[in-house]
Amino acid sequence: MTNADEVHYISKTPGRKAFFERNHWMVDRSSMLIAVFTGASGGTKETIDYAKKKGIEVREITIK
Repeated sequence: MTNADEVHYISKTPGRKAFFERNHWMVDRSSMLIAVFTGASGGTKETIDYAKKKGIEVREITIK
């Protein structure tokens, strides 16, 4: 972090909710999402769905 231009703290407590908040924060500040995705439900799928809902271009790299 000492070499970072900026550091943003999204949540004071770690956990599942904090991960979703972080993902939404990143999508809200992006013009495109590139996701490596297995097809499983969870954080990556939720982030892809959120980005699509917001009208962000999504490029998926699907792995099995």
